[in-house]
Order: sequence, then C-alpha cells, then structure tokens
Amino acid sequence: MSNDPPTADAKPQASTDEGSIERSLPAIDWAALRRRNDRRRARRRQIGGGVGASLLAAVFLGAWIATRGEEQPPVRYTAELPTVFDDYRLAGPGESLWDKTGIGENLDPTTETAHATYVRSDGKKSFIITVDLDPVADVSDPGEGDDIVSTILGTSVDSDEAKSYDPGPIEGKLLCVQYAVAGTTSSRCLWGNGTALVTAQPVVTSGPRPTPEQTATEVRSFLGELHVHPVT
Repeated sequence: MSNDPPTADAKPQASTDEGSIERSLPAIDWAALRRRNDRRRARRRQIGGGVGASLLAAVFLGAWIATRGEEQPPVRYTAELPTVFDDYRLAGPGESLWDKTGIGENLDPTTETAHATYVRSDGKKSFIITVDLDPVADVSDPGEGDDIVSTILGTSVDSDEAKSYDPGPIEGKLLCVQYAVAGTTSSRCLWGNGTALVTAQPVVTSGPRPTPEQTATEVRSFLGELHVHPVT
C-alpha cells in the first residue's frame, strides 16, 4: 500500500493518493488498567465484609486440604493468529499498517502484545488487530463499566453506545462502538473471555465506513480462526 501512517494524536485520516486511513488504535495503557483493577478489587473486598472473609477462609481451607498446602502454578496460555479469515490475509512485506505507525508487527502474543495487519483481497480495506494473553482487564466481567471499554478502545464510550454482539463458538464478550472520524463515522470492536483480549479496527482506503454490526461480523470470523489454549 502507499498509505501514510495515521497520526498518533488526532482522529482525522491522513490523506493519501488512494484515500484516507483512520487513526490507528492507541497502545493499551496496561498500568492504568492495573490501577483500576486494584481499586475495583479493593472495593469488592470492603463490600464483602466479615461474611465474605469467613467464606473465603472456608474456601481456602478446603483448597489447602485438597492440595495438601501445595500452591498450584497459574495456567499459562498461548495463541495462534490466523493467516487468513473471511476475505482477509496477513499483510505481506510493505503492507503492515503497524510498521507505518512505528509500533511494528508482532504475531507472537506470548512475548508481548500481538499487532497484526490483515489486508482484504481488493486492497480497499484492512484490519489492524491486537491480541493480549492473560490481560488485566476482563471485558467479559459484568462488573466492568464504560471506563474500561473507553480506555481499551481509546475513545469515550457510554453504556448505550457499546453494543454487544455474538462472538461465535469462542464465546466470551464482543463489544463494538461507532465513533466520529473526519466528518464521518467508523467502528471499533473488542473481545475478551478472561484469558485473552482482542481489539480490532477496520481501516478503509476506499468506499463507505463499516457500521459496528458489519465490523462485528468480520471480527467474529477472525475469532472463529483464532486458537487460544493452555500451554502444555
């Protein structure tokens, strides 16, 4: 592609000969999410009070008896990103939009956040996707509110704006939101199941911007080809 990289501090597209590219998803501020999760857990502990403490003590005692006091190591997960989904394929040399932003492609989420570009066969539309394993933010938790979704997607979101869609056999929670960009609208989606977190943004170089429902359908196809499983 000959598209210029999207700027980091503005939503409007950067004009190119082939069209415009929307601002890419911002980097997830994991430190901020951890601080928020810590505060949320602290509130839950306070609400639980003495009854909660007694129940927890009973649970821990039973677990200790069952395991004879041995600590179980946490389960580690890995994931394989698809090479193709629907009408999209992984970007080849010179096609990565993540490279153009300076972040760079990474297809191995076990080392750090995966950043992948998928290109449609007609060249008029792409997807920039991130995948995180064992994320500190769990959007599948019913207790999570607007702020966590806004932080991950990098755009202010109200409860009635983030729509929930069927994620397919992978289950979990798929949310998509519409937002304003350069006098028009586009959409972003995120999916999570407590083990992995995916963000996805379509990048259109020609033609109309997709609705959240259209984006959700394509993200569901991606999730159907994404394989997340414990490390054995």
